[in-house]
Amino acid sequence: MPAELPLVASPITGGDPRGVDSADALARLVAKELGLDHPARERVSMNAVYRCGTAVIRVSRPTVDPIVAIDTAHFLLDKRIPTAVPFVDRSFHDPHIDHWDLLSSSSVVWDHAPLMRWTSRWSERSSKVSDPYLEFSEGYGTSLIDDPLAEALAELRLLVATLMRAKSAMNDPTGRAEAAKRLGYWTGEDDRPWNAV
Repeated sequence: MPAELPLVASPITGGDPRGVDSADALARLVAKELGLDHPARERVSMNAVYRCGTAVIRVSRPTVDPIVAIDTAHFLLDKRIPTAVPFVDRSFHDPHIDHWDLLSSSSVVWDHAPLMRWTSRWSERSSKVSDPYLEFSEGYGTSLIDDPLAEALAELRLLVATLMRAKSAMNDPTGRAEAAKRLGYWTGEDDRPWNAV
């Protein structure tokens, strides 16, 4: 897969199913080193995401030097802007690990926004009987459906997903139909659910 393709076109497996086994092993190792609960895999796509009790581990293919993420987090914290702080294990080449340990210190809208469009936009999720956001908001104790910032962030996430797919389609003709569908959502010409891959 060419290096210039965006992350959306570069799954954690890199075309090799053993990539998931490597990600699992790395998550177990880092959880043990950090004294976290045993990692339970939540999902695998561009990243492999694991829940370790109250902590989250994300294993991903590197897209930039991980030091940039660390420097950015420290800059934001110096400015008193709550942010996640990545832990990067450089002893592994591909995939690498980020441990985001201050996830809950930011506004709750960041927790809500990803799920607010989960069912309406993503086809593999729209076929499920229940709405994950309704379940999430009940467990969280509040719904942010009418919150202007949460709604804006939910839409922003869709916009970024659209731009990433459109950029990917420039190099991969098989993604052009999906890119056109997403662009059609913004022009009001296509309301079909999207596909993640």
